[in-house]
Amino acid sequence: MDAKKTSYFVVVAAWLAVFCLFGYRSTFAILAGPMSQTMGWTGAQVSLGYSLMMSIYAITAFFSGMILDKWGTKPVYTIAAVFCMLGFYLTAKVESLYSYYAAYAIFAGIGTGMLWVSSTISIRKWFVGKYYAKNVGYCFCRCPNGADCTQFGRETDAGRKCRTMA
Repeated sequence: MDAKKTSYFVVVAAWLAVFCLFGYRSTFAILAGPMSQTMGWTGAQVSLGYSLMMSIYAITAFFSGMILDKWGTKPVYTIAAVFCMLGFYLTAKVESLYSYYAAYAIFAGIGTGMLWVSSTISIRKWFVGKYYAKNVGYCFCRCPNGADCTQFGRETDAGRKCRTMA
């Protein structure tokens, strides 16, 4: 495969990763209310899980940069996908507050932190000059729709808009 075609795949892969991470992080806003009602937790207890996840996200972003420098983007994408999958699966199975903190904060934080850094770095390694900014723009232009599309089934303006896009 020639380099130009590969570069397009890099942008698409980065876009898909950031789309997923925005959707992943935004599901908290949708699930916080029903989760606190169903599990009997306060809003503060549920929100602490998100705060912990974002803290781990930030720490992981730093360390995933070092992994990227040493091994490249493919292993980081793979590890991030596994952590995100485990985060979704384990969070769906939680029955106690501390298991929620562990499942959501740790696994989601690590997975999304690694996805963010690997997406921006993979584009940076393929493009320089004016092409870098344009392709980062392509990657991030529709990523907030990952947040919108997590609202399928909810009667919100964002959910209605996303259903009409599909």
